[in-house]
Amino acid sequence: MSLRKDQVDARMVHLLDQEAAADFRYFWLSFCDAKRTPGQQFLGVCIVRARGVMTSVQEAHRLGCNPGGEVQIHEIPIGVPFEPNDLGRLLTKSEAAAINARVLPA
Repeated sequence: MSLRKDQVDARMVHLLDQEAAADFRYFWLSFCDAKRTPGQQFLGVCIVRARGVMTSVQEAHRLGCNPGGEVQIHEIPIGVPFEPNDLGRLLTKSEAAAINARVLPA
């Protein structure tokens, strides 16, 4: 069953209304393009401060750190350390890996 455009739009408005009432949190957005050749599919990571999943994508667009493609979004748990310089910009694969190493030491 697929939704009509008006149903999708109504659902988006509903989700954005719900998120507007939420507290700000941090989100890790990982972008890829599955149509590219293997090894070239990763487009970057962006960490943003937002109220929810929908607004995290909007914030990435606003900050210019959304390169397009598909996005996988994870909320960053409270207390996970990252540097202010990590926020609001498109991170390279090596930068994202370095943050992961700091956050999830072996």
